[in-house]
Amino acid sequence: MHHIYDYDAKDRIKFLKKMKLTYAIQNKQKRHSLASTIVCGDTTLITNWKKNVKTVIIKDNDIARSYEEQYHILEKL
Repeated sequence: MHHIYDYDAKDRIKFLKKMKLTYAIQNKQKRHSLASTIVCGDTTLITNWKKNVKTVIIKDNDIARSYEEQYHILEKL
């Protein structure tokens, strides 16, 4: 599972990095986003954490791989 968190989520990232098969990185830009994206296998979850939480679940291997590639690009920055 791949996670990207805002710059201020250091404790969450540290916690997730201890889990097997779970990867987490910090977005270096100092901005706050109420949206999150999680990739697990062939499933991508996009969640908006505003007052009325909404999640879109996409079960498609090509989309999951594309988001995973984005993760690896950001990881190298």
